[in-house]
Amino acid sequence: MWESKVAPLSGLLFALLLIASYLIDPNTDFMPPAEDVIAHLEDGPLTVMAAAYLRLLAAAALVWFGGSIYETLRRFGERRLPILAFGGSLLAGSLIAMGSVATVAAAERVLVNEAIDPGAAAALFDIAGIATGNGAPIGFAVLIGAAGVAVLKAPGFRRWVGWASVAIALGLISPYGWIVLAAVLIWVPAAGLWIYRAKSSERELVGAR
Repeated sequence: MWESKVAPLSGLLFALLLIASYLIDPNTDFMPPAEDVIAHLEDGPLTVMAAAYLRLLAAAALVWFGGSIYETLRRFGERRLPILAFGGSLLAGSLIAMGSVATVAAAERVLVNEAIDPGAAAALFDIAGIATGNGAPIGFAVLIGAAGVAVLKAPGFRRWVGWASVAIALGLISPYGWIVLAAVLIWVPAAGLWIYRAKSSERELVGAR
């Protein structure tokens, strides 16, 4: 089925959508003054909304990718770790979506009413920043950590991949987890491409038989 074939590539789609959203709207200031938030929203509410919608799509792609991780880890013979990994993708995706919705709410109010209360604008942007920068890393830590432990337990895999995944997960739950998010944008698409190639090889072997 086509969905099963392309599903692992949702990891790459997630990274591309998230990067594109910050290229469109690169504003990532943490706890900015209310005046700066208002100025940013008034400069281009449609741009802010477009970037937020891309992050919503990225969140959906991440959950889709979580399904592929679940399926793959089940093939390792694991039962608990696949559920943890999928739960991590769902948690991270939900928090990214929450932050995006908060940003859209602020931008839409400016677009429709041409004004927004400074306190409300600052609060919505703070929710968006904390959900994405402080909350989502915890979900990613569960996703990547569970996958890393599964790799370490599985025979025949490069153990450095498992240890590197565990190290990324530990970094994500540290006070500086928002910095380690850059590693997530490498790990998720790389894992998706690996699963895609592995599934393609399996299909080729089945066809050869």
